[in-house]
Amino acid sequence: MNKQRGFKVQKMRELMGKKQIEVARGLGINQNSYSAWEAGKVEISDEMLDKVAEIIGTTAEAIEAYDEGKIVNFINNHTGNLNVAGSNHATIYTCEDVHKIVDMAVAPWKELVASLEKQNVRLNEQIAMQHEQIMLLLGQRKGEG
Repeated sequence: MNKQRGFKVQKMRELMGKKQIEVARGLGINQNSYSAWEAGKVEISDEMLDKVAEIIGTTAEAIEAYDEGKIVNFINNHTGNLNVAGSNHATIYTCEDVHKIVDMAVAPWKELVASLEKQNVRLNEQIAMQHEQIMLLLGQRKGEG
């Protein structure tokens, strides 16, 4: 029996902000049966893992790759939250929190891209105007010759 798979399913479900009852309903089973899956009392088949992943909004591969230590360390490294040496304290974030953190990190880059796109439009307009001027000059020279 793979209790680790049930644990990973539970943690990913919690990270994705879903309740057991929501997942159980999506699978067409009762909450007690689903709870037994997460507790490792019932084997979760690959097919059912795919269904659970779809319900909670992730992939089976992401569930299988779940590593609590990496998630906590990733978030702490990217938010400046550092654990004090000798402390067992760790900040746990939901996926919504992670999305907010990522959005904050990405926002300045989005602004830069928008600014560069506007600059690109202006430059293309200038090129088009200069092209027209060159074509007019070339047309005038042909008329002179």
